[in-house]
Amino acid sequence: TEEQVLAQNFRKIVSWQRAGLLESAEKALSTGEDQQSEVNLVSTFEKSLWLHSFFSSFISQNKKHLLLIISNITSRKQAEKSLLLAKEDAEAANKSKSEFLAVMSHEIRTPLNPILGMSEVARETNHDPDVSPCLDVIERSGNNLLTLIEDILDLSHIEAGRLILESKSINLQEITQEALEIHTQKASKKGLALDCNIDHGIPDSFLGDKKRLRQVLLNLIGNAVKFT
Repeated sequence: TEEQVLAQNFRKIVSWQRAGLLESAEKALSTGEDQQSEVNLVSTFEKSLWLHSFFSSFISQNKKHLLLIISNITSRKQAEKSLLLAKEDAEAANKSKSEFLAVMSHEIRTPLNPILGMSEVARETNHDPDVSPCLDVIERSGNNLLTLIEDILDLSHIEAGRLILESKSINLQEITQEALEIHTQKASKKGLALDCNIDHGIPDSFLGDKKRLRQVLLNLIGNAVKFT
């Protein structure tokens, strides 16, 4: 209270030596430099408080004086603790997500590899001209899926802002035709016709990222077939 503080010796009213407040006060007086710190103390009501202390010395009427300002920053510290806990929870969730993606990519690869392997065997043993285009679609779809799995594993790079786009020669007509063929069967079942018209003024060869351009086309065509 005010009565307990006024006209008292600083060393008697400050019994917080363990928190370093007394040292801060003496340093401010001896050096003339402002001192500040954050301390956690238990009040006389046995309540834990976070305090910010600010010490400044000045001379008035040839006497050295000490100014002490103490602010209660408990609410701020509690908010910081809540933010830290939330950050730790988010990091744990992100780690779990990465582990899940790694496991899922392995689980998807396991059945996909024999599918691609059997399509190769079928191509070697079956020379029916009607079957060959179907095997082409199976192989392209399987390879596209493998690429997609790699992109899923690249998610950590995307989140870190380190995604690198390739710049290689690509054939626009070839990529577009591949994307159409994969969805032709599904479109046919819905009674839809897929057609590709590329302006003759557009060159065949471009520089770009073949995998990601193909994925964009697959998504667009897939959605068009699905929602038409």
